[in-house]
Amino acid sequence: MELYVYSLYFAIMTITSVGYGDISASPFMMGEQIVCAVIMLGTALLWGNLIGVFCSLAATSPSTREFREELSQLNTFMAAYDLAPSLRFRLREFIHETIHLRDVEARSSLLAKLSPAMQGEVSLMVNSRWVAKVWYLKDGAELELLIEIASRLKPQVFAPWEFVPGGAMYVLQRGVVIWGARIQNPGSAFGTDVLLENRSLQLGFLAIATRYVWVLVIDGRGLMSAVSKFPASTERLLKMARKWTIRRAIVRAAE
Repeated sequence: MELYVYSLYFAIMTITSVGYGDISASPFMMGEQIVCAVIMLGTALLWGNLIGVFCSLAATSPSTREFREELSQLNTFMAAYDLAPSLRFRLREFIHETIHLRDVEARSSLLAKLSPAMQGEVSLMVNSRWVAKVWYLKDGAELELLIEIASRLKPQVFAPWEFVPGGAMYVLQRGVVIWGARIQNPGSAFGTDVLLENRSLQLGFLAIATRYVWVLVIDGRGLMSAVSKFPASTERLLKMARKWTIRRAIVRAAE
């Protein structure tokens, strides 16, 4: 047994590159050798972990470094104003949820560097899920128009039980919201009636985020600005908007 313990002690000393210096466990003192082996193994694991942490810090992406800088600035701000611990927790949690905003911006920048044909193919695949939820875009809309609208979508994050303002079209990426007494799941679009020029006929419901929500948003002015670049789609969508306006006006008058 003593020979096996001494062999283990010698192997750990060799693997961890501690070396065979002047200070070592007494020969054939099994208890002392076991303690030294545990210490060497533990310190080697700790040293390996520290090296891994330093390497990960050096190899982080620019977006991650920017996020950490913002988090550090937030901690400094909260300490300067002595904010309550509960508020500090919520603010840090919100900042952690916004890290994906940089990823969305990076993807948009990357998409802009592709050829028009590749942009169309990728954009159609990425946005096909929510486009199918917008009835006036899923049939007959030009591919270039879909690309233009997708490029104008801006990412936003809403905290739990926060109101999502009306007057814009939202594409839900993550989380669940309640809009117009209906539950909206990821991939759905709501507020699509921003196409109507008469704001009084828009529903304008406020959505409620039931958890942290990631959305892509475009307001009515941005949507119409994108549509105006494509005459064929402009004529078709304006015709739909007029019919939609008439129906809404009749319903409002009946109410």
